Amino acid sequence: MKIPSNREDLLNETFFIQDLASILLFQSYKIWEKAKLNYYSILKQKYFAHYNYQSVKIDSAIPDVLVYNIKLKITEHLDSPVWIQKKLKSIGIPVQNNLNDVVDLVKFEWGQSFQLLDLSNAQDLNLKKLSERKLFKNFNGKKYELNKGTIVLENEKKEIITFLGLMNIDLTQTENKEIYLNGIYYDIHENALKLNPLESSVPLRHLRNEFLENFKFAFQRLLTLFEIIYSIECFPKIYVSSKRSTIIKPKRVLKLKKKSIKNFLNISKVDSKIFKKAGLKIICYTPTELYFEIPNFRNDLKREVDLIEEYSRFIGYKNFSEILPVNEFTYSKTKNESINYLKTFLLNYGFTEILTNPIKSTETQTNSSIFISNPLTSELSNLRTELLSELTKHFEANLRLNAQSINLFEIGRIFQKTENGIIEIDKLGGVFQLERMKKEKKVKTEWFIAKGFIENLLQNFGYDENNLTFEEITNESIMLHKTKSVVIKFKNKTIGIFGELTPKFEKFKGLKYPIYLFEFDLRYFEKWRMNSIIPLYNESSKYTVIIKDLSFSIKKSINFSLLKSEIKKQSSFIKEINFFDIYFDENNISSIKLGIRISFQSNSHTLRNEEIENEMKKISTFLIENFSIKFKS
Repeated sequence: MKIPSNREDLLNETFFIQDLASILLFQSYKIWEKAKLNYYSILKQKYFAHYNYQSVKIDSAIPDVLVYNIKLKITEHLDSPVWIQKKLKSIGIPVQNNLNDVVDLVKFEWGQSFQLLDLSNAQDLNLKKLSERKLFKNFNGKKYELNKGTIVLENEKKEIITFLGLMNIDLTQTENKEIYLNGIYYDIHENALKLNPLESSVPLRHLRNEFLENFKFAFQRLLTLFEIIYSIECFPKIYVSSKRSTIIKPKRVLKLKKKSIKNFLNISKVDSKIFKKAGLKIICYTPTELYFEIPNFRNDLKREVDLIEEYSRFIGYKNFSEILPVNEFTYSKTKNESINYLKTFLLNYGFTEILTNPIKSTETQTNSSIFISNPLTSELSNLRTELLSELTKHFEANLRLNAQSINLFEIGRIFQKTENGIIEIDKLGGVFQLERMKKEKKVKTEWFIAKGFIENLLQNFGYDENNLTFEEITNESIMLHKTKSVVIKFKNKTIGIFGELTPKFEKFKGLKYPIYLFEFDLRYFEKWRMNSIIPLYNESSKYTVIIKDLSFSIKKSINFSLLKSEIKKQSSFIKEINFFDIYFDENNISSIKLGIRISFQSNSHTLRNEEIENEMKKISTFLIENFSIKFKS
């Protein structure tokens, strides 16, 4: 039978038989429960008898780990009984024909692991947490590399005897030898010490089917079988950890509303007998509610819905009517069109779309972070507040693996906590480099070209120099350059940010070329703002391209994107305009010197010099009259 992952208590034979009996309506035949009534007088004398034994404390500063050692002496070596060997073979456990067979049997029956240790030379024992990595080798020669934080049991010589998570140690040559029966219990479900199973030296999963309720009975069962089967002398000396906060917790009480189970399963009547069939004890009835006593080993029953699932399991999933949810369309065609346009625009410029996890690690939390109350893992427990950190992480990974940049963008939702409550915002984020600039020596114009790309994107939604303002970023950002980043505002409302990645960013310190980031609020990119459609490309002209350069001085206040678009309107032969040079004149700080390269091409014929000269004169006249530029003499 396959055991569900949330029912690891069923890996113990005792609980498995109990659950199987409940499901199949069998009655467990407990021989001793009936037989002990006939031995009441003898048992009474035994229970009230006084035993003299010495209790030696194991020095411990860890109250959440329980340790018991009982000293034994084996006077004669005997083989394991045939019934134990047969049972171990039937469940796939190798037979060793010695004491270890009984230890393996009890582990299967009760889930508790025990070890037979050689502590003949040990005087003082100490339970501690390792502060550094150590190598442990048991007396069979098997080596374990123990990580920092492992719970270990040491002797007075600081030698490790055993550690939490170690399974049974096989003892050989046990005749006429003093050994110690060792049992360690730690509640991995509560995990008070915050142990990480992934960082442990050995798997800790077997601790999940150990329960404190079984610790005593497992010890009793093991010692009883030792006494009956083997010639073993038990010394009146017990080693026990000095600090113990581990106690058997009272059973939990869960409340179930009858209305809830009716609504969930679409049934008209709740049959309480089915809960009894499931092995659940009802301790209180009311007209509207049921109260259940939940054993501590049932870690799968913690919520009301868990009880409803248990009920449905026993009545059969086919025996209640399904409830189909009402399909409510929330599809917004208008919103989708603007998003599709943004995607197409960026894909046309060579970007690649990615999707990242909206759940972030606790290391990235901020004051506006929103924490998840029931995260899948403790490491991933808060929602993202921005897109750029994950985008730069993937951009860096691409650089490291491919030795080339791949421009990335993402459209996703962010979550922030504000004074007015929690808000969710759809955003567009991107990270890119200008590939063509890598081959050029002069990079002074690169930031302006990157900014021009952003302005080109914004123009498609009706944003230009007349209604946009670019302001310096005032708040501290660990990712953006202080002097090469701007906040983009429309009517005093922030629609996005753009800037260069700070050179202090650790993972990108070795790069020669700058990286640019942008993030926009999609609430300001509605369809009604779009003044452009996705471009359709025509066949390229087969006639020669003629290139002309212009150098002139222009005021700093003039927008480059506007200048470029106005020049292009002056001639139908202009194919492309590029800025190839920029120079700041220290004597005249109000203006800059620009060099632009204009490409002319006709779709019908090869352009003659006379035609090109006429077009250049027209452009020059227009620039002088409208932008007050001064050409170089």
